[in-house]
Amino acid sequence: MSDAPDTSAMLSIGALSRLSGVPVNTLRTWERRYGWPAPARTSGGQRLYGAADVDRLRLVASALDRGHRPAQVMGASDEVLRAWVGESVRMAAAAHPDPTIAGWLDAVRRLDGDSLSRGFRAECTRLGLLPFLEERVQPFLVRVGQGWVDGELAVYQEHDVSERLRDFLVAHWRPMVEPEAPPVVCATLPGERHLLGLHMVAAVLATHGMRPVFLGADTPAVEIAACAASTGARAVAVSVGPTADAEAVRAALLALAGGLRPGVSLLVGGAGVPHDGVTGTRVDSLSDLARWARGALG
Repeated sequence: MSDAPDTSAMLSIGALSRLSGVPVNTLRTWERRYGWPAPARTSGGQRLYGAADVDRLRLVASALDRGHRPAQVMGASDEVLRAWVGESVRMAAAAHPDPTIAGWLDAVRRLDGDSLSRGFRAECTRLGLLPFLEERVQPFLVRVGQGWVDGELAVYQEHDVSERLRDFLVAHWRPMVEPEAPPVVCATLPGERHLLGLHMVAAVLATHGMRPVFLGADTPAVEIAACAASTGARAVAVSVGPTADAEAVRAALLALAGGLRPGVSLLVGGAGVPHDGVTGTRVDSLSDLARWARGALG
């Protein structure tokens, strides 16, 4: 009988990246620095991972998103990670109970996408786009992530609500774009596949009189710079997710800045922006982005 592991149900590093949302380069960096995730290997040296690695990576990403440092997170048990993630979200929810968000979460559990879409429209109309995103959408997404950590929501429920929200944002911002408005290229860096934050960026820009040129996820720096040159863009807006590798982000931003023409602003925002050594203008909130847009048009 062979002792070789059954690899039929195991995941490649690309599949692990897609399921967990953690870029491939980040997975390799964490393996090198912290010894985790520790893959099995095929006879040809290909990395293979188990389903449990997906669950832990999603916990790690949630902890990083709440401000814990990688060196601290990697050595923590799953129970400790759940406690860290759960405590911050539950404290915020207890301090600021929101029946609207609670209703949306119930719709997520029931896969009631129509109710979610109606709720998004109603709140966006009532509050205006920027308060809707900052006061409703951002805390709602945190609660959805916490629901997964606590085992109250399945991955398919989280994916369903993400698609509903993406569809809502696209339907909101694309029709308001004026063809003659100043263009701003919107993209994520290589390895970054999360797009909800970038759609929020595009929505804020469009609302404030800019024309988002939406390149989407995983875009090489040279292509972003080429698009900015081709469109005569006023700026490039880059969204960085919480699991992005800091060194890779710094290098990509430096390369991108070097390829931009003089006078083109590089705006960088998101939970994964490194604390130091960042090339470009750091944008810490959607309100900061709105202020930039108003100033650029003024």
